[in-house]
Amino acid sequence: MGLDVLFRRLLMNSQVLVNILFPFFHFLHIGSLIIAASGFSLWFFTFFALIHSNTSLSIATFYSFFSVLIVFIFTRALFIRFVLKKLGYWKEKRSFYFSNLMIYFYVGLMLLLFLLLYYFSFKNMLFFGMGSILIFGFWLFLQSRFFILYLIGHLKEIIYLIFYLCCLNLAPWLWIYKQLF
Repeated sequence: MGLDVLFRRLLMNSQVLVNILFPFFHFLHIGSLIIAASGFSLWFFTFFALIHSNTSLSIATFYSFFSVLIVFIFTRALFIRFVLKKLGYWKEKRSFYFSNLMIYFYVGLMLLLFLLLYYFSFKNMLFFGMGSILIFGFWLFLQSRFFILYLIGHLKEIIYLIFYLCCLNLAPWLWIYKQLF
């Protein structure tokens, strides 16, 4: 049994597990949100510190990144849940939603570990750039693999996937980018 089989079982066949352990997943959702927001906000903080090296960024800047991301991700999650409940898809899509959240958790955790290495070992701009590209590539790989596996099992729900990708996955990040720059 390879990683492919375990990955497929974990991500695509977790409906029963999510139904049984929903309070655990709700707690896991909050913990994943905090870890993902910590990783992304520390990455943004480091990125801005490298880009704007002549200005001094304080810990308040990190906390502002962190609080904006927490509020943004939390409202996005509530909006997705609200829309899915109104459309009657929440029970069917809950495992998809939490599996996608786990991908963000993994990437946030990888960012935290990567930045730990960056701050306490290398402190090199090339290392930061290459590591960021590798983690982003890993995120792209996980997302595309997850969506391909999802589409194989749910070919009739392509409209939902387009709605999710355009409105709920890409647009909020573009809005944050517009607000920051």
